[in-house]
Order: sequence, then structure tokens, then C-alpha cells
Amino acid sequence: MRMINTWHLILSEICHRKFHFGFAVLGVMTAVACSTSVIVLLAMHNMQTEQILQARRQVVQKRTEELEDQMRKIGKGMGFNILILPEDQNLNELYSNNYASKFMPESYASKLAESEIVTINHLLPTVEQRIRWPERNNRIVFLVGIRGQVPIMHRQPQKPIAQKVPLGQIVLGSEIAMVENLKVGDKVTLKGEKFTVSQVHNPRGNKDDITIWIHLATAQRMLKKEGLINAIWAIECGCALADLPKVTQEIAVYLPDTQVIEKFTKAQARANMRMEAAKLAEQTLKQEKIHRKHLGNRRRVLAASVISASVVAGGIWIAFLSLINVWDRRSEIGILRAVGVGSGQIIKLFLFKSIIVGLLGSMLGCLIGFLGVMEINAFAVKSGSLSSTQIFSWRLVLLIVVCVPALAAVAGWLPAFMAAGQDPAETLRED
Repeated sequence: MRMINTWHLILSEICHRKFHFGFAVLGVMTAVACSTSVIVLLAMHNMQTEQILQARRQVVQKRTEELEDQMRKIGKGMGFNILILPEDQNLNELYSNNYASKFMPESYASKLAESEIVTINHLLPTVEQRIRWPERNNRIVFLVGIRGQVPIMHRQPQKPIAQKVPLGQIVLGSEIAMVENLKVGDKVTLKGEKFTVSQVHNPRGNKDDITIWIHLATAQRMLKKEGLINAIWAIECGCALADLPKVTQEIAVYLPDTQVIEKFTKAQARANMRMEAAKLAEQTLKQEKIHRKHLGNRRRVLAASVISASVVAGGIWIAFLSLINVWDRRSEIGILRAVGVGSGQIIKLFLFKSIIVGLLGSMLGCLIGFLGVMEINAFAVKSGSLSSTQIFSWRLVLLIVVCVPALAAVAGWLPAFMAAGQDPAETLRED
């Protein structure tokens, strides 16, 4: 019966003081609407940030894959750019004579091919010397013996970029072929051995134009360097472009008595530019992440400030209106106490009223907050970049509907105890 009377008192109180109750609900609703809007907008900002970063990650990934493919093509297009030489080869002499004078075992090429090396590919062992061509008026030419590329054993077979010269055949540079009036199919003699011209290179604008290529074994026998070579050409892999120390370090593991030279070309310059572009794209994405994280942190701080202010303002609003209510109704409270309404019921009257204010204010505030956010982001919702299900959160609604009435009860606790602690005799005597 007491509980029924309490609820009757609460309903009567609300009906009797509609404006007071409405102002209380309005204050809570405003605070909750502001807090809900800020929380939802912050969550939407995080979602949109992730969408933007994901889209940019995909662009960077696609661009990186394209660059890697271009780097692979460029690597093959720029030809051999790594030169492995004997350790005791004098580089000044190499650059002056345009060929190496020191030798190393031909087996070094096979040793590299059977290793786990990853920084180079397309191994091409050669023996090279400058000689006179006795059958052609002692013309000075560069003689190069090649046997074809040696494949790296632990990798998938790749199409060679330099074809081997078969036994009994000879390949000529453009200048030699032009001056000696030689063409494909002609028979020539070099140091007493007969060859058939199998290919004439186009002009290259370097010493290749006065170079002769024959099979490696034939060149070794002709130069009395059986089993020896003076260079191993290779192509630098994309993972090691512009990183000669890395290449040198890895080759030294397998061939410690050698030295490595990197031939810089225009194609390699383009490759380096593409590498820098890839790095710039990665750095831009990283800076964008940092910027958006910093912006998100600032918004979270702002959101925390708005929510804290809203909670405090709502609590003060409820406490203030409850105190005014208690003060204005001292005589009514005294009469209720005089007719037998206990202090517990008085406490329940004010506490339950505060809880109802909090409950109604939280539900209306959530509704207005979500609708306001939907209206602000109407374009994003219509375009499909955001959906209403992403904006609306039952968990947030439940949290607010539970917490706000509890906070309202805490705010109304002091006025409720003040009302219950009044002496009815003193109150009635004052009136």
C-alpha cells in the first residue's frame, strides 16, 4: 500500500508541476543530446578516417606493385650493372684498358649460382682481353668469351637477357662489321680458327662497337686461360638497387677474394627515381596516419570536455530544480509528514522523480542526438559511404539510458534527504 501511495504521490507531483518537470527533462535531454552527438560524431570521424586510410593504402599498394613491376623491367632493360672482379684487380688499370687483367676460376660463377644469394641475378661469366686480329691487318679489337648465363639454382628459371655464342660462331660489333665489310653468314678467321658470323650488333656508342664475342671455351683456349675468367657480370635485383654495400657484403660471403663494381646507367637513375617515389608515397601515407591520429586525439579531448561539461551541467540542473522544488514545497512536505507519510516515502518521491526525469531526458536526448547527426551527415548516408546502422549504436543507447537516471538519482539525493529531514511541526509553525 505504501508503494502504491508513493507512486500516486509521484504522479500527482508530476501532474501538479508540469512546467517544473518539463524544464528538468529539457535540461537532461539537452545534455544527453549534446553528449550523444559528440560521441557519435567522433565514432563517425574514426570510421571515415579508416575508410580514407584504407583507400589510400590500396592506392599505395597498387602503385608499389606497379613500381616493382617497372623496376623488374627496368632492371632487365638496363642490362648487366654489377661487375664481379678478382680482388687484386687494379681499378685504375681496368678503367684505362677497358678490361680486367687479373683472373679467377670459372667455377666462381657456378659457386654463386648454387648459393642462396638474393641481391643479384642473371650471372654471366666472361673472359676478355684486347688483342690484335692478325687476319685483318692486326686490327685492335676486344675479344670476349661468353658461355651464356648461369641460372641461380634456388630461383625459378628466367629468360636470359644475353644469349650464348655457339661453338664455331662469332658475333661482331657494328664498327668492325662495317669497316671489314662483314655480314651475317660470312666466314672469318681469327687467330687461325674459322668462324661463321651469326650476328652483328647495332651501334652502341661504346667499346662494344669494336668487340668480338665467341664461345667462352674457345676464347680461353685462344688466350691460353683455360678454366679462368676475369669477370662475372650480373643484374642487381630490385631489392638491392642503389645499395652496393648490401650486394658486396652478400657476394663476399661466397666469394671472399673478389671485389664488386656497380655500373650506373640512365635506366638505373630512372629506377632510383621510382624507388624514391615509392618511398614518398609510403611516407605520405604514414604522415597522413599521424596527422589523422593527432586530429582524432584532439577531437577526443574536445569530446571528453563537452561530455564532462554536459554531465556536470545536467547534474547541477537536476539538483538545482530539486532544491527549488523542496524549498517551495516545504509546507506541503510538512503536511504530508503530519498525516503520516514517512521520511522514506518522501525520499522515494524525490529520488524516483529524479530517475524519471533522467530516464525520459536520456531517451529523448538519444533520439534527438542521433537524428541530428543523421541530418548533419545526410549526404554521406545518401552517397552510401555511411549507413544508419553504422551511426546508430544500441550499446550507446543502453549505456546512456542506464547511466543518466543513475546520475540523476545521485543529483537528487541531497534534496531528497533535505526534504525527508524536515520537522513537520517546525515547518507548519513557520507557515
